Amino acid sequence: MFYKIVRYFKGFLRIRISGNAVERFINTCSYKGICIWNLSSCKSKYEMNITIKDFKRLKPVIRKTGTKVLIVDRTGFPFFLQKFHRRKLFFTGFFLCIFLIYLMSTYIWNIEITGNLINTNENILDYLEKMDIEEGMKRKKVNCSVIVKEIRKHYDDIIWVSASVEGTNLILKIKENEDSKDLKDPERKDTETPYDIKADFPCQITSLITRKGVPQVKEGDVVKKGDILVSGQIPILNDAKEITDYSYCISDADIYGKTTYIYEDQLERIYYEKKYSGIERKLYHLKIANHRIIFGDRNKDYELFEDFTFQKSFKGFSFTIQEIYPYTLFEKSYSNNELQKILSENFHYYCAQLEKKGVVILQNDVKIYTWSDMAKATGSITVERPVGQKEKSEFIEIGDHINGNDGNNN
Repeated sequence: MFYKIVRYFKGFLRIRISGNAVERFINTCSYKGICIWNLSSCKSKYEMNITIKDFKRLKPVIRKTGTKVLIVDRTGFPFFLQKFHRRKLFFTGFFLCIFLIYLMSTYIWNIEITGNLINTNENILDYLEKMDIEEGMKRKKVNCSVIVKEIRKHYDDIIWVSASVEGTNLILKIKENEDSKDLKDPERKDTETPYDIKADFPCQITSLITRKGVPQVKEGDVVKKGDILVSGQIPILNDAKEITDYSYCISDADIYGKTTYIYEDQLERIYYEKKYSGIERKLYHLKIANHRIIFGDRNKDYELFEDFTFQKSFKGFSFTIQEIYPYTLFEKSYSNNELQKILSENFHYYCAQLEKKGVVILQNDVKIYTWSDMAKATGSITVERPVGQKEKSEFIEIGDHINGNDGNNN
């Protein structure tokens, strides 16, 4: 395999030998150290491969043996270059592209962080930036052992971290302390602090299943926004059924309520349709530091056009492609059937979005009205949906509670 590659880059010829002394020709080549291979016979002629260098040594052999030599084929990189010698720009661009690919591969273009739940990617990336570890830096400047050491030193809740460079990516794999996660999880508050569940919208309670806390309402009750549905303060009673203390918890319950939404949607009968002219203009923006270079077709003498931009940013510079598509507007109008169809589809889409959020539609009373210039869908929707949000409640002082009861008794 190695010799095949070497021969290809040096180039070789496929020649055909004819005459009365072909065997003598082959023997003479062997005697003079001229390398031939892939020898084959074709009637009274022979074909073989020979290097370009050895082919130039054949003249005395041919003259001595009285044979004739015909070049059948030329193979190898030198002949490839000769074939395309006029396409200098192509090869210049080809080798320039290879050089740029190699150059770009010597930089870090992406930092990937996995396994972090407590600390956000932005937080870790900001800290890495303070260490001069950022996208666009040279790969040879990345010291993975230093990165691992500094991250573990800075973040107490990270118990294990590994850093590796894969291609142009810096990969950080992190494992955090689960106990630290519990402390920072907003759903796991200090159990000495009571949390109530309060109504986040007015409704009628249809279902209430309490796991922690004391329910303050029952099924069928009508509540306003802010009313306490489940209390996180559990009274402790003595034998006389008097409150002697409170235990505290984070309330937990599944609560559903029935409420009514007002639905409105309207559509103008007259609308405008875009017709593109088929013209496409492109501008290229290259920004290096505070300097911007713009090249391409800068003719923008259009009354109406759509403008799309695609941007790629690197360390210190950015490249933007701006595409411009001119169009004209044509006035059209919807028929009554089209107006009703569009408003009906909008309503069904609205209902589907509600159902994705766990909302159950019990009844809808939405109707479509059509006028000469517009159409309107309006009405109400009765739904059943989860209700309640957790809010921190204030501690109740036992002495104040007792004094309050005494005052009421007096």
